[in-house]
Amino acid sequence: MECGHAIYDLCVCIFGTLTKGLEYHYDLRSCPICLARVTFQARLLPPTCRIRFVSFDGGGSKAVVSIGFMQKLQQTLNLEYPVQEHFDFSIGTSSGGVVNLGLFAKY
Repeated sequence: MECGHAIYDLCVCIFGTLTKGLEYHYDLRSCPICLARVTFQARLLPPTCRIRFVSFDGGGSKAVVSIGFMQKLQQTLNLEYPVQEHFDFSIGTSSGGVVNLGLFAKY
């Protein structure tokens, strides 16, 4: 949080308030440890969900394949939001890192 403290998922549920219209999202207005005023929103994983991870391999111009795959995945799933929102963590090496930054830096 802004005050420098970390908070556990269970404490987010106890001390936070459920964000209106968003399931498993909680807002915290103050730190439960130091009582400092903070603006913090926690997005928790549903109990039936595992962490979703995507990685992009490097290889120079072959990074275009990764971009094309993500675009095709977006089209195939017919999503109304960016496909990047389906992943919790992402990593990339070399040109795959550049692809990773391009797709996920905004999120």
